[in-house]
Amino acid sequence: MDVNEKYLDQLTEAIYHILKGETPSPLHLPPDHPHDELFQVYDYFNRLVHEYNELSGLMYAIARGELDYQAPRGKLKVTQSFKSLQSNLKHLTWITQQIADGDFNQKVDFMGDFSLAFNKMVAQLKGSFKEIEDANLELYTANAEIERYIKNITASIQYASRIQKSLLPSEDEFNAVFNENFIIYCPRDIVSGDFYWIKETPDRILLALADCTGHGVPGAFMSLLGITSLNEITTAFPSYDPARILQLLSDKIEDSLRKNEKSDNKDGMDITFVAFDKKTASLEFAVANHSLFFVRNGELVIYKEKSITIGYNEKRNIRPFINHRLQVDQGDTLYMFSDGIVDQFGGSANRKFSQKKLQEVLLQIHPWDMHQQGAYLRSMLDEWKGGNKQTDDICLIGIRF
Repeated sequence: MDVNEKYLDQLTEAIYHILKGETPSPLHLPPDHPHDELFQVYDYFNRLVHEYNELSGLMYAIARGELDYQAPRGKLKVTQSFKSLQSNLKHLTWITQQIADGDFNQKVDFMGDFSLAFNKMVAQLKGSFKEIEDANLELYTANAEIERYIKNITASIQYASRIQKSLLPSEDEFNAVFNENFIIYCPRDIVSGDFYWIKETPDRILLALADCTGHGVPGAFMSLLGITSLNEITTAFPSYDPARILQLLSDKIEDSLRKNEKSDNKDGMDITFVAFDKKTASLEFAVANHSLFFVRNGELVIYKEKSITIGYNEKRNIRPFINHRLQVDQGDTLYMFSDGIVDQFGGSANRKFSQKKLQEVLLQIHPWDMHQQGAYLRSMLDEWKGGNKQTDDICLIGIRF
């Protein structure tokens, strides 16, 4: 076959581009070129180029993960192989999705060594998933058990709260003794370590406010011990001397908590104890690590004792409890409180409320009706606290004589 070198050069260049991985363009003979052997060569070459270009598109699509690419209809064996690979990869994708949805019974049996490795991986995943399921079941069972315990414990504490509240003076009892008063009593938890106590005799009114060690259940147990001890002491020793009562209370609390000589229990309570003589309109009181505010004619006087507490106290033999005496005039106001209100965090700077701020607030509102004072203080405390958790049990009592 006598072939023009120009056509051979075209074929050579096209084949060179294919070998370089490039996509060649079809070759063209002049329109009037006869249908000879060269024409057939060009025709076969162009058909080969067409299938090569289609195969290249399929290979690039598979490499990019585009498995929905429309496969060519070429009959080249390599094309058929890539079409089979595309189909297998699509099926593998479907199997993988089934496994992801929890069907670990799927297997691959059409990709040789890869199938063995893949099926081994699925078997391991199935084992691991079973372990996780078993662990989750154990956690679910444990959580259900914990929730049941919490529910039972909470119910028990709520019942204990009803018992504790039944031991505190009722509103009617308090109003029968003091016409003008307010009581703010806010346990941090369901039960409280703070308590208030009142007892009336023919000639005196005895009043106490205490802050026991701890809060919640431990504090509540201490408060019950404090209430029962005060009842016993004031029945057995009717002298009603506040300092004497606090000394007896401290001895009783310490004896109750330290019956075992080896015990290092250091629990106790801070307390203010007041005795009001109805005949002489005089007030006698003693404080143990507490403060008492007394307001008369717009002036606030603080009575405090920080060196000794009820129960365990390393300084108890150094300084005894001290009585303070006041003659009460009509309109005088008494405030007793635990440290829960002054230690409450809140406000724009998220700091403690402080005793100084409490003094300022009480001086501002002390002329108000006592019920109005109580309502204002509750609202102010909620606003101050904001999103903070309650720091401690809170108890605040105001009385106007």
